Amino acid sequence: MTRLLLKSDCKMRLDEILRKALPQKLEALFPQNSASLSNSKIRRLIIAGKVFVSKKQMRVPSFVVSEGSEIQIEFDGEKFFYEKETADISFELTAERVIYEDEYIIAVNKPPHFPTEETFVDSRDCLHDAVVRYLQKKNPALRNPPYVGIVHRLDRDTSGVIVFSKQRPVNKALFEAFDSSKIVAHDDGKNGAGLENAKREGRNAKSEGRSDRAGRSAKKIYVALCVIPESAAAADTGTRRDNDTSSDTGTRRDIPAAPSAGNASLFLKSRASMRAPSGTGHASCSSSCNTQAELLIQKENFSVQNYLGRVSKKSEAARYGIVNPLDGGRFARTEFTILERRASSTETAVLIQAHPVTGRTHQIRVHLSQSGLPIKGDVLYGGVNADRVYLHARLLSIPHPVTGEIMEFTAPLPF
Repeated sequence: MTRLLLKSDCKMRLDEILRKALPQKLEALFPQNSASLSNSKIRRLIIAGKVFVSKKQMRVPSFVVSEGSEIQIEFDGEKFFYEKETADISFELTAERVIYEDEYIIAVNKPPHFPTEETFVDSRDCLHDAVVRYLQKKNPALRNPPYVGIVHRLDRDTSGVIVFSKQRPVNKALFEAFDSSKIVAHDDGKNGAGLENAKREGRNAKSEGRSDRAGRSAKKIYVALCVIPESAAAADTGTRRDNDTSSDTGTRRDIPAAPSAGNASLFLKSRASMRAPSGTGHASCSSSCNTQAELLIQKENFSVQNYLGRVSKKSEAARYGIVNPLDGGRFARTEFTILERRASSTETAVLIQAHPVTGRTHQIRVHLSQSGLPIKGDVLYGGVNADRVYLHARLLSIPHPVTGEIMEFTAPLPF
């Protein structure tokens, strides 16, 4: 671990101090690598919690440091300069992938295998930068790169609808819409009724002339392809219980709520068991998961609710699972609709529509894995290996940040 000490000689932003003083310090220690220190790497160093001001951890790049304050930087020299080769695709945004654009927002259809935002690897491209390049090409007279704000995110391997802001003043309204504590659940229904309900809600708002944003939030619908475990596939006769709206986790009810008796077995599973090592680096799914999957695939609708949090070490790939709320677990609920079954000579799969009531990290992936139906390609959570993670953001409905009009964006299913 490398530790560097600096002292501010004037009142200045933290990132500016590091930009000014850090290269000289690094050149003495790592003369062959000091030239690769970029502004984005300095910013990420601060956000990662590696910088301390007056012995207090500071993660805000714009923090103003007082004159005479001591700054300590801690980092692993080898990892700091190492740039890992990625399997990202090469991508340039074109008009065909732009779903909607006006002077305030732009909605695009994100491809899989491409990160939404910049990472610690400076040479790695991302969708945010691709949107900036696209807008700059459309307006070559611009002297500076156009502003593009990130207001929500999709995982690297998730495809589908994502929205960016084009002006800073609209960020507040967009952040409020995407506040995970306000995400509204859709009514489940047959054959993708959730999608129609989301659209109907938007049409009703328009017909009533509602322009206020208070209490209205982003509504999201995803579609996932899940490979059915062999035992569950064998047991599935195709019989479905029509009009069955009961949850696999007990009687359906509105949040906030503690886990119901029906999902106590999921909720009470210890964090230690969620961290148990396995061949794919996920919480292993026992025969009980297969039994659960057998029951779920015979239903029209089901839901999962519990408390989620990070269960992997900080040095490992981020993995989430059930965490007691007393230990920081956050309430999570997802409602699912079985859309169709697909059978081939190699596998039996089911297409599932997901309605996240809350917006926790990896929520849909974790809830499907816990239900014995891991997403195809999602090896982190027990899915079979595939060419991609088969999760797609199909619909996004948000109030326009300026007019308040309900905007509905959809991206066609790619699988």
